Formats: sequence, structure tokens, C-alpha cells
Amino acid sequence: MPDSANAPQISVILPVHNGESRLEACLDALCAQTAESMEIIAIDDGSTDSSPAILDGYPDPRLTVVHQARSGVWGARITGISLARGEWVAFCDADDIPHPDLYSCLLESARANHAQMAVCAYRRMDARTGNLLAVEMTPRSTTLKPAQDPVGFAAINTALWNKMFRMDAVRSCLAVRGVAGQDKPRLMEDMVLIASTAGRVDQVSFVKEPLYDYFVHPGSSMRTLSASDARTVAQWLKLVREDVSDDVRACVDVMAFVHLGVSAVDNLIRTASRPELNDYLRWVRTTLTRDFPRYTTRARSSTPVILRLRIARAMFRLGLLVPAMRFLDLVTRHANREVKW
Repeated sequence: MPDSANAPQISVILPVHNGESRLEACLDALCAQTAESMEIIAIDDGSTDSSPAILDGYPDPRLTVVHQARSGVWGARITGISLARGEWVAFCDADDIPHPDLYSCLLESARANHAQMAVCAYRRMDARTGNLLAVEMTPRSTTLKPAQDPVGFAAINTALWNKMFRMDAVRSCLAVRGVAGQDKPRLMEDMVLIASTAGRVDQVSFVKEPLYDYFVHPGSSMRTLSASDARTVAQWLKLVREDVSDDVRACVDVMAFVHLGVSAVDNLIRTASRPELNDYLRWVRTTLTRDFPRYTTRARSSTPVILRLRIARAMFRLGLLVPAMRFLDLVTRHANREVKW
């Protein structure tokens, strides 16, 4: 455990792998934060471009740079967490832009609402043009208790970059403690970590203002998700489910449906053959029913995201989810714009 003497309130962990094109702008935005007590831990994860030189030459005493062999974003974040000294921890992607008040507003919201996790709205930006695509995660309430509203918790976007957590909630969760012999998830690792914190988070608070710009890149790694990736994620979620208390297992189950039953299928219809997709659909139906039986838990709140989730569950049960997703994909390609399920 790092020395807590003169520890900052907030530790921001920044994994970097070949991020030279946008890294300096991200660092500028991080170092312009209004939060008074903050450290930035940048993990150079085996970069082969100029990222290491940019990090080493950046002139801010709050920045700590660690160079390590390539281990993936999961490994980079675990390294950052192990070195962090803050009471609170946040994460940033090296090609995005946090707004100046991001971390001060998240900290204020968490403390005011006695929350262990704070979430803000964010802007989806087109990385090619810089145009605004959408503003997302704008809540209708200021707080949420995962044990009382598991569907609401599962409906929160599972990226880490628009969130702040109590450090003890993160360090004690299964995803950070690790599982001997278990392969690291190659994709959906953000979701696995958030699911793993469900049993350590009594309350979530929300900031309605969009305070983070997430840049959407065509051909991201999610487009290469395979059935094997999804099975690794399912193994992790099953272990997470065993590690959390019974009253929050429904959170994990609904998240399993959203990511294995919907997001993975959405990707596989573009990349898998028809027999491969049919095999996956049979597997995911069996897996959800057997290992994540509370995925049908009723929602206690109503938002557009939760409404889409309810529709997706109904279509999944009726066997209509794949045709609906194929139609959305067709609309997306012809309209040349993003259309979500």
C-alpha cells in the first residue's frame, strides 16, 4: 500500500498505449482540473510511438509516469490502482478530454450524497470531425442505491472515465484483488470492474452536467469481440456474483444480460458467421438462465435507457432481438449515423 503521508484526495489513472495523437491535449486537460488535491498516474503500457517521450517530458509535478511491458488496459489500471494514494480514484482515457470541473464536481456530489461512486453525464464526440454526436447519462434523480434498484445500476454506462469511486471500494473488489488462474478479460473489462464494485457501493450519486468528452473512433476494439471473449467475461461475472452479497446479485445478472445478451450479440451479428452466431445464442440463453437467473428483475425506475433494456429483454425472450439488431445496423449504415439499440 502506498505511503499515505501528504496523500492527495483524488488519484486519476491514465492508461496509455500508442496515444501520441491526442495524449498531450488529454494531459493539458487533466492538469487544468480545478480539483485542489489530485495526482495523475500515467501508465505507459508498452507504447511503441512517441507516447513515452511525451509523458516523460510533461512538466507537471502532479504527474507520475510508469513504463511497463504491454499488459493491456486491465493490467495498466491494476498497476495504477496499486500505486494510487488518494481516498478517491478516477480513470481517464488518453484520447479523451475531461472538462475542468470534472473531478471537483464528482467529489462534491459523492460527499454531499454519502456515495461511494459518482457519475456524470458525458458528450460523445466524432473523433474524425470533432462534432458532437450525443449527450448521454443525464439522470432524472440525484442518487441510486444498487441493492434497491439493480436495473437502474445496470443501466449506468459501464465506462470508467465518467466516474469516481471510493478507493477502498475499488481495492477490495474481486476484479482488483484478482483470481488465480483466471484469464484477464480482453474486452468489457470496465464492466467487470464496475460489476465487482456493486457489493461495495451503497449509494451512487449523479452529476447532470456533461463533464467529459468521449471521442468515438470507427473500428474500435469492441468490433473485434469474439464468442471466446464473451465466455471469459461470463466466467468473471460468475465469480463476481459469488463474491457480492445476495441483495446485489441482481445487479450482476442484469449487467450480464446487457453485455452478453445484447452488446455481444450486437457485435457478433457483424463479425460472426450464421452458425457461429446461432451457437452463441444457444450458449448465452443457457448461461443467463443457469448462472444469472435474476436478469429479468423488474425495474424500479423509468428512463429511456431502462425502457430500451425492457424492450431488449422482451425481444430476447421472443427470439426477435437479432432481427431487430440487424434492422438497426441497416439503418445505421444507410443513415451514416449512430443508432443505438
